[in-house]
Amino acid sequence: MIALEKPLLALVAILHIGFFILERFVILTPLGQKIFKLSAEQAQTCFTFASNQGVYNLLLAFGLIWAILCKNPSNATPVKMFILLYIIGVGIYGTITVGKTILVLQALPAIIALLVVIAKLAQPGINDITTSFTNPPQFEVIAQDNKERDYTYVADQFEKKQTEFFPLVLPLKVNQSQQKTFDTVQNVAQLASWSIVETVANDFKIEAQAKTQFLGFTDDIVIEVRKVNDQLSEVHMRSKSRSGRSDFGVNSKRILDFFDQVKLNLN
Repeated sequence: MIALEKPLLALVAILHIGFFILERFVILTPLGQKIFKLSAEQAQTCFTFASNQGVYNLLLAFGLIWAILCKNPSNATPVKMFILLYIIGVGIYGTITVGKTILVLQALPAIIALLVVIAKLAQPGINDITTSFTNPPQFEVIAQDNKERDYTYVADQFEKKQTEFFPLVLPLKVNQSQQKTFDTVQNVAQLASWSIVETVANDFKIEAQAKTQFLGFTDDIVIEVRKVNDQLSEVHMRSKSRSGRSDFGVNSKRILDFFDQVKLNLN
């Protein structure tokens, strides 16, 4: 079922490109008048409004095409969900005000595609994301404060799933010394909407907590800057949810977004 996501999104995009062609070019032809059940005079009167609606449909299609081709799936997911929800809402309204054909041609394909997108988010069954499988950053202060929770990283359980579903989560290599890199990481972490639990400057390590945007669940974060040599360092990060078996991509997105901010603030 998950493999159907891109074909379904492509189908919705193609349908909306088709709607654009109908509303912008075909409506004034005899075929268009038959499809829209309009007389020649009515079609001429509605042409401007139909063309405007056609442009909306074309832009929705372009948005879905971008989401299909996006190299970072976690960034594309909110776009997919927003566009599909928009299409569903408009389709339901059109079904009520115009006819059931809109439900079949517009709303139903978008509903099916949205269900597959949501199913894909939950599919990995993983809520602990790290940039290193062999030596993941370890929670120390947070683990001490939450002794009832198990913060052990189980590579056998998570590595294969993360590699398949979140392949972009990798260590951030920085052409700077360990200390300079840590200074940047610390500044970016302080600006993030997190609660800093502990900063251990001597170990180049930060532990923090974050609240999920909608439901307010607590996620735990640990960041380590590791020395490669005097002029090269690596930033490693681990983000772990306290609730649920699947994080719907939140932890991987948090790591990638944080690394993007670090790269912007280097030097």
